[in-house]
Amino acid sequence: MKNIWLNFINKQASLYKIFLFVFCTFFVVYMFPKDGQFEFEFQKGKLWQHQTLYAPFDFTIQKSEKELDIEKSKIRQEQPKYYRFNTSVFEKVKLSYIKRFNEVFINENKTEILYAFGIEILNEIYQNGVLSLNFESDIKDLYLIIGTEERFLSFDQLFRLKNLDKYISKKTNEFGFKKYKNLYYSVFFEIIEPNILIDEKFTNQSIEQALKQVSPNRDFIKEGKLIIAQGEVVSEENYLQLQSLKNEYLSMDTTENQKIIIIIGYSILVSIVFLMLMLFVKNYRINIYENNKELTFI
Repeated sequence: MKNIWLNFINKQASLYKIFLFVFCTFFVVYMFPKDGQFEFEFQKGKLWQHQTLYAPFDFTIQKSEKELDIEKSKIRQEQPKYYRFNTSVFEKVKLSYIKRFNEVFINENKTEILYAFGIEILNEIYQNGVLSLNFESDIKDLYLIIGTEERFLSFDQLFRLKNLDKYISKKTNEFGFKKYKNLYYSVFFEIIEPNILIDEKFTNQSIEQALKQVSPNRDFIKEGKLIIAQGEVVSEENYLQLQSLKNEYLSMDTTENQKIIIIIGYSILVSIVFLMLMLFVKNYRINIYENNKELTFI
């Protein structure tokens, strides 16, 4: 045991050197990049300082942040929204119609015919739903949920309260009830209520789904196509192409076997450099020592 300890003490300096050599090699190799690299530096509006560059392989041009923001903003504005048909409002209006009709048409003949005609008008008004008086929308279409059914409609297919007078005039003229126009208008003006309400949850889900479908790429560059010539100013389009090519390099997958080969290559290279450096330092120290001896002898 004592001999082992003495050998360890005698070889402590050599073991320290070996440990330092291995540690430095490992640290340097660890810091080296092991994935794809892009060797060119470039800036928008500056001259291309390198040789004329052609596409080394097929790749796609990625959209700029500005392009993506504009496209997403357009989707948020134009994506059809989801609305719900409130059936309880329609049931309430039908009950109100009975009461109001009896109040307005109390002195009229043929009340059964007039009542049935009013019911037909009421059903037609609420066929797709009624919008509020001041409703405005920048888009033309919507998804309407009626119970478990979903319909894709235009807002023009929904009834607007501001058109009530014109609608009553048209219907009474068509079916020979023109003289009752004001009476029907009095009834419906009092009872008609909007029953179309926006469904924020479904609308937001629809928008988010549409945003996920936005492609980050827009154009395709084939291998061998000129990207930029030497001395050319890096334009907006050049910049996007170069940035896309750079991202393609950085995103290139390296297999585990390839990474092992790269690490082994780095290790050999770094080991050789360290060994040469150590030999240089050793020879340098020997030369200094011999020079000092010669000076001492003189």
